[in-house]
Amino acid sequence: MLVLGGVRRIYGAFVGPGVYIAAKDYLAQQSPEYWYLGIGILLILIVMFARGGILGLLDRALARLKKARA
Repeated sequence: MLVLGGVRRIYGAFVGPGVYIAAKDYLAQQSPEYWYLGIGILLILIVMFARGGILGLLDRALARLKKARA
């Protein structure tokens, strides 16, 4: 869950479990038999494309917005 939130970040430990539980609940409603597959795909995508987890993606998005405004 820390991988989801963001490694080396204090708030990553709080964001990761929230995202995990929300994704689990949503995926279990959509497909109760295969929600583990959805969680696995989510983890793989975060590890491959979001090196800093969700908070890393947020930091990069905010940096791009600041750069675009300047």
